[in-house]
Amino acid sequence: MSKKRFSEGFDSLFSGDDFFKEEVVEQKTESTSAKHKAGAFRKSAASKKFASGLESLLSEAFEEEVKDQLTGKKGETPSANQRKAFGGLDSLIRSTIDPKQMRKADKDARRLTILLDAEKVEQLKDIAKMEKTYLKYIIRDIVAEYLKSRGK
Repeated sequence: MSKKRFSEGFDSLFSGDDFFKEEVVEQKTESTSAKHKAGAFRKSAASKKFASGLESLLSEAFEEEVKDQLTGKKGETPSANQRKAFGGLDSLIRSTIDPKQMRKADKDARRLTILLDAEKVEQLKDIAKMEKTYLKYIIRDIVAEYLKSRGK
């Protein structure tokens, strides 16, 4: 086979099925005594299939794009259901928290360090476990109740 010259354009490469059929016929007419070249034929056949597949894919995509532009139709935006479709690992992972129970941090909240007896801390931890919440929320509620009762 001779080298392809690209100065003429790519039309000769993708001219149609006739171009690919001629080369396939040439392969069939060669003698079968050259079995050591069989791997090379398979590789070239695969690249030919790839080239024809690529050409058909590009032509279909180009035709669809031209039709869409002529009709003024734009690409559809995916709906909410399509965007939130999970697959793979995301479908196996389940949420460990309930978003309804989450409390949003106040913007005016500040960090506070307190010192308590170990017994009181253990009691507060037990209360937090029974209510299935964090210790910081228990302390926050206790302080809020105290300030409310003190304010009256």
